[in-house]
Amino acid sequence: MNPDDKYVRLNVEVLKGLKKRAKNYCTDHEVTLKDLVALALESTLDELEGKTA
Repeated sequence: MNPDDKYVRLNVEVLKGLKKRAKNYCTDHEVTLKDLVALALESTLDELEGKTA
């Protein structure tokens, strides 16, 4: 395993409504909030860095 692949804690403040939307999405789609945040960060960074899947 790559040392960078270890999980670390990331604490951020978000708007209450955004948190509610995320939690509702996770419930509706049977995904964890941790996985949703990781996917969103990776997708956004890939887009901003000009990477495509």
